[in-house]
Amino acid sequence: MLDKLIFREATLNDLKVIVNLISDDILGKDREDISKIDNYKKAFKQIKNSSNQKLMVVEFENNVIGCCEISILHSLTFNGSTRLQVEAVHIYSKYQGIGVGKWLFAQISSLAKNKQCKIIQLTTNKARVKAYKFYKNLGFIDSHLGMKLYLD
Repeated sequence: MLDKLIFREATLNDLKVIVNLISDDILGKDREDISKIDNYKKAFKQIKNSSNQKLMVVEFENNVIGCCEISILHSLTFNGSTRLQVEAVHIYSKYQGIGVGKWLFAQISSLAKNKQCKIIQLTTNKARVKAYKFYKNLGFIDSHLGMKLYLD
């Protein structure tokens, strides 16, 4: 199966599937609302128009089964290095545990190297215990304490 996966930039036609993917999650099921598709379209267009952001999908047999958002961050730290921030990583639950996520991160890592990034970083919600374990198994270390301030 893994040899049939495709990693590509998302199109507007993928958007509803991506929102459904994000909803197929312990947090997303109560947080996301496909009826507000115009909000998602606006965000999609902003990501698409940014030179430092991409919305990527994993495709299997012409179906989107996973997604992630990536941002290239330029920094003065680490000798002025560049890092890749990964957000909104989702794989449909029926495709979890069979190597799709690991494959996705191999693609992300390759992209980061091509962009000459020195660090790949991400955050995960404490409620996503399986995701935390998955990232640890990939070699990510929990080196920082993440914080958020919700404004609305």
